[in-house]
Amino acid sequence: FLQPLHPYERFRRLVDSTFSPAALPDGAAEAPMDADSSGRPLLSEQEVQQFLAALSGLLDEEQLFLDSNLSLKTLAVQLGLHPNKLSWLLNEHIGKNFNEFINSYRLEVFKAKAVDPANSHLTLLALAYESGFNSKTVFNDFFKKKVGATPRAWVRANKG
Repeated sequence: FLQPLHPYERFRRLVDSTFSPAALPDGAAEAPMDADSSGRPLLSEQEVQQFLAALSGLLDEEQLFLDSNLSLKTLAVQLGLHPNKLSWLLNEHIGKNFNEFINSYRLEVFKAKAVDPANSHLTLLALAYESGFNSKTVFNDFFKKKVGATPRAWVRANKG
């Protein structure tokens, strides 16, 4: 069977020498994340505003986040933007990665559905799936991280 290499001193020396700043190409260690290899920003300020507005429209009006199969790539195609640039836009200008950004929309929809008496016949998991989540674990973990309570405890406290 295969054994992990991490415990071996020889492996650690190889990793250290390969990825040390001196072994990397000039400037690679301090290359900014918000620029391409020539140092230019990935998007102009005008493009940033344009794509943020388009993104807001797709999510607020068309509610693409309800599609549990939505991916960075499919959203980028909808926007007419390279996936790497969309990822950069979300990280740099919204401060969230793709999953966190999309799941925050899903979370708000879930919360609205969960307190709506018309949905009292549905389980919390069914409401999570209707909100675009595709995994019970992802839903529960994200909910607890953002709200600070379990979905069931939150619903009990907010149904009225």
